[in-house]
Amino acid sequence: MALQNRFENARSFVDYSNLQAVSRVSATYRRLLRREVVDICLLIFIADVVTGVQTPIFPLYATSLGASLGLLGVITAVLGLTRLLSALPVGILSDRLDRKTVLVGGMVLFALSFICYAIAPSAAWLSAGRVLQAVAMVATFPLGIAYIGDVVDPRDRGAAIGVYTAAMGSGFAVGPLIGSWASASAGYPAAYLAGALLAIAGALFGALRLVKKKAGSGEVSLGPALINVRALRALAQEPAMLMACVANIAMTLSMTGAIFTYFPVYARGVGISTVMIGSLFALRSIASGLPTQWDRHTKRAAALADVLLLTERARKAQGLGDGEADDEPDDDWSSIYGDSDGNVTPLRRQAG
Repeated sequence: MALQNRFENARSFVDYSNLQAVSRVSATYRRLLRREVVDICLLIFIADVVTGVQTPIFPLYATSLGASLGLLGVITAVLGLTRLLSALPVGILSDRLDRKTVLVGGMVLFALSFICYAIAPSAAWLSAGRVLQAVAMVATFPLGIAYIGDVVDPRDRGAAIGVYTAAMGSGFAVGPLIGSWASASAGYPAAYLAGALLAIAGALFGALRLVKKKAGSGEVSLGPALINVRALRALAQEPAMLMACVANIAMTLSMTGAIFTYFPVYARGVGISTVMIGSLFALRSIASGLPTQWDRHTKRAAALADVLLLTERARKAQGLGDGEADDEPDDDWSSIYGDSDGNVTPLRRQAG
């Protein structure tokens, strides 16, 4: 009787939406394993590795060239202002040319900016590299999302952007480790030259693998969308959107304006090594992605594990006769109960 109840619970589990949801998710991710999606995610991974290379060492390098804390803040502001001013021209350029050309050009600009960092004779000259890096960031990260919108079906764009974001976070976790280790081993210029080589490799990868894609006649162009006054006015009238913008500004001020700019200098002042500073930045990137990734994937993994368990138990139940006993101890596995709404609650290994 107990085995029959378990088998009925398994059938109830299958009849409801858990397996259907898992099947839909699997089909979506199978569609995302296309060349276009995988290639753009790999390119953005490389771009974020390059960006991460300079993040923990730039303040240390600038101060080693004689920059005061005030000048360091000004040089950092050059990056943000250039990104703001270059967003519209780069968007228009991607509409007139194609996404691939601008993305590859962005990787080339990353390489040029890092070469400028490596050969800078003084701290003030770092501003030139900052300008090039800002344009490179605009030509890669937001444009990569536009590229996904061009090559992915609307039903899969949410999942594709999720994979894209995961690639960005992974790259930023790797980059600080490379930059801090290279600078500690061979000096700051060597670390920037290593980043330049990675950027050149990314440019070659993009030139060989990405497909050319322009905004079609029925698609929204990226350039005009960046300065749609009517849409911006409508968004400004939404309190939730305004609060989200304020929160984003506050986060940017705290992260880019304070932590990314001054934390390495402070950490070095209290005796933390360059490699450890890079490791802390890598850990920050990993930790920032854990909550959403855990919440998104553990439910699916648990559902798949329960399905495998139920399949095995049902197979054993069918192999046992009415008079046979199940010798396998129940406390080694979970007991599955289904409620009246079809929700299944797995009870994991019993204690003691």
